[in-house]
Amino acid sequence: MISPAATPAQPRSWRDIPQDIAPRALSAEGRKRRSWRTLRVVAWSLLGLASLAGGYEIYQTLQEDPSRLKAPVKATPVRAVSMRTDGVLDLAWVKEALALPPGADLMELDLFALRDRLVSHPQVRDAVVTRRFPDTVAVVLNERFPVARVMVQFKDAKPVPYCVARDGVLFEGVNQRKDFLDTLPYLEGVKIKRLAKGLAPLEGMDTVADLLQAARTNAPGLYSKWRVVNTAQLRADGILKIKTTDIPEVIFGTRDNFTRQLAFLDTVIDEVKARSISAPLKSVNLAVGLSANGIQVPVAFEEVPATEDLEPNPLPPASSQRNPVRARDTVWQKPLRPAARRTTAL
Repeated sequence: MISPAATPAQPRSWRDIPQDIAPRALSAEGRKRRSWRTLRVVAWSLLGLASLAGGYEIYQTLQEDPSRLKAPVKATPVRAVSMRTDGVLDLAWVKEALALPPGADLMELDLFALRDRLVSHPQVRDAVVTRRFPDTVAVVLNERFPVARVMVQFKDAKPVPYCVARDGVLFEGVNQRKDFLDTLPYLEGVKIKRLAKGLAPLEGMDTVADLLQAARTNAPGLYSKWRVVNTAQLRADGILKIKTTDIPEVIFGTRDNFTRQLAFLDTVIDEVKARSISAPLKSVNLAVGLSANGIQVPVAFEEVPATEDLEPNPLPPASSQRNPVRARDTVWQKPLRPAARRTTAL
C-alpha cells in the first residue's frame, strides 16, 4: 500500500495564487460614456412606447370619430374640378356625381368616399380622385365601352335599352352617340337578375364580345347587317345565333376560330350569289366543324312562294322570245324584315 506521503505533488497554476488586488476603477471619461449609453437606451425605449401609443390613439380616432382629425393647415375651399377620361363622360357628369357641398374644404375631403361615388355608376370601371393644390379636385376615369344592347323592363314601366360591356355589366350609356349605339346588335336569350343595387352582370359576354369584335374588324360589311345575338345555347352547347337583315339565322360555334368562321360565311354568301340562287338564305350553320379541305357548311334556303302569290315582271310578247319564260318560273324575293327587339322583363 502506497502511503499519502509518497503521492507526487500536483503542479500548481497562477490561478491558485490569492488575488488581493482590487479591480481597476473607471476613469471619469469611462463613467461618462457609460452614462450616455444608458441614457440613449432609455430615450429610444420611451420614444418607441410613445410612437405605439400615438398610433393606437390615431387608429381609435379614425374608427370612432374621424371628424376629430382636423386639417393641420388653413382651410382651403375647393374652387375647381378637373377630369380626364378614356370614354365619353364629361365634367358636368363628374361634378354631379361627386356632389361636393358648397365651400367644401380641400383638405377635409374624403377621397375614398368620392371615388366610391364615381365607381358606383356601372359605366365607370375605375376612378382616381386626388387633391391638386391649391384648390382643385382632380379626377381620372376608366370607363366601360358598350359591345351590345339589351331591352330591360322594370315592372310596368316602358322597356328601355341598356348597354352591355365586355364584362357583362349593364349601364344606361350616358353621353353615348346615337349613331354608334345604332350599330350595336341586341341580345336575346339572356337572363337578367336584379341586385340590391343595380343589375347583375350577364354571363358569357366575353365570348360574345370576341365574336362581335372579330366581325367588326375582319368583316365590317357583314357586321353592319347584324341585328340580334341569341345566347340561349352559349353555356350548354357553345353556340351563338346571329339574326341579320339578310339571313334569319347564322350559327357560330365556340370550338372554332371566329375569324375563320366569318371567312367561311363570306365565301358561302359569295357562292350563293355566283350561282344565281334566287331563294334567300334561311340558315347557315358554321358550328358543325369546318373542313380543312373545303367548305362543308349546312345551308338552308327559304321556301319559294306559290306562283299565284308572285308579282312577276311584265314579259315581252312570246313572239319576240326565243325561249319564253313561263310565269311559274319567275321568282319573287320578299325582303326580310329586321328582327324585332326582344325585351327581358324583370
